Amino acid sequence: MLSTLFAQKEAANQELFALLAALDAEQHADMLHAATRTLNHIHVVDTIFQAHLSGEAHSHSATNTPEAPALDELAFAVAQGDAWFRRYVASVSERVLGESIDFRFTDGDAGRMSRQEMLLHVITHGSYHRGQVGQLLKGAGLSPPRDLLTRFLHQTEPRRRLSVEAVPAATALLVIDVQQGLCEGEGAAWDCEGLFARINTLSQGARAAGCSVIWVQHQDAQLMPDSPAWQLPAALCTDPGDLRIRKTTPDAFLRTPLQALLQQHGVQRLVVCGMHTEFCVDTTVRRAMALGYPVTLVGDAHTSAGHADATPQQVIAHHNATLSHISSFGPRVSVEPAAQVRWS
Repeated sequence: MLSTLFAQKEAANQELFALLAALDAEQHADMLHAATRTLNHIHVVDTIFQAHLSGEAHSHSATNTPEAPALDELAFAVAQGDAWFRRYVASVSERVLGESIDFRFTDGDAGRMSRQEMLLHVITHGSYHRGQVGQLLKGAGLSPPRDLLTRFLHQTEPRRRLSVEAVPAATALLVIDVQQGLCEGEGAAWDCEGLFARINTLSQGARAAGCSVIWVQHQDAQLMPDSPAWQLPAALCTDPGDLRIRKTTPDAFLRTPLQALLQQHGVQRLVVCGMHTEFCVDTTVRRAMALGYPVTLVGDAHTSAGHADATPQQVIAHHNATLSHISSFGPRVSVEPAAQVRWS
């Protein structure tokens, strides 16, 4: 049971940090500072009890540090700590779990707990304070992750749902990086006007079928957040009910809340389109398969600017062929034209 609880703790931390990392740092500065302070408190307490369990000294004189680290630094440190606890509970014996350890709290008071009690404290303490961060997110008008053991168990072990075969797979349309700065000028992607028309057909069909439409927008030095180049082109038909994701790498899942959104909406299949074919589309499609999502790649609704060795049309054709032949992930990619995509 401890292994399950620490696996859930690790997954919950990853999901929460990814959601926070995707937020606008200026718009949510106060909330992000409070959330980081709270998460750092969890990490410090984890570190203290890790030291107790290891029989080592720790350097903390309080249950938080005077200054909170940067969010990405804290995320890395928390991931390292979670990995340590996962390895520890996988290797410790029942006999050792029952051993009591004498220690001192940071206020100087003496304490005695069994190893199992310490581990359970780490679980309950972290869960309590992640809930506080969830309330901060709600106060900012955002939806926190569903940090529940029941959710974790049924997502990681879908066989627990007796009638899972009878439930139709929910589908979402993922539109990757179709942004103004990539659609104009000397380096514009190929056939943007045709791409816009086909994506509009796809998004309208998805909404009509009750499927989620998710717009992914990249941000970097060229595509500065909220700049004109970063925006979606006016020719694209969006809807207030559509979902938006910001990313900073070719992988739309990396350090973003994308997977959490898919899980929240029960999505089990993705329809993918956008740009650029050989970078963000290719990387995201491969990551989706690795995470267990079958993908319909819309063969005439992703594009490229091409390069010295291949025209855009050649790049598109190559990836349509290559991605549809990958079988080792388990889930597969099917390539269909926009006019033939089905939503149920």
